[in-house]
Amino acid sequence: MAAPGSYVFSIQAIDSDGSVVEDRVPWINQQLVPLASFDLSSLVTEIKGISFDDRGRLWVWDGAKAIALRLEYDAYVLDQASRSIYLTDSVDGLTIDGIIL
Repeated sequence: MAAPGSYVFSIQAIDSDGSVVEDRVPWINQQLVPLASFDLSSLVTEIKGISFDDRGRLWVWDGAKAIALRLEYDAYVLDQASRSIYLTDSVDGLTIDGIIL
């Protein structure tokens, strides 16, 4: 479904007595804005599928083989009201715009 919107999928069945049974399921296809984009051309020439396994690992499929990706990031949350910075990992030091904190 390329077009965003609300849809209703339905299926009907007729039993041997001629009774009609219908089942309907609503579906909302929302338009999502990506939070980030990554260039993976150095790892795989073409991505035909992407999935997470039961351990939360990210895999891409190129049509012939699956390739495991390991995401690493340094992230923080800035609380401007309290002027606090919360880091996702333990660090020994922090430098922001050339200023060592």
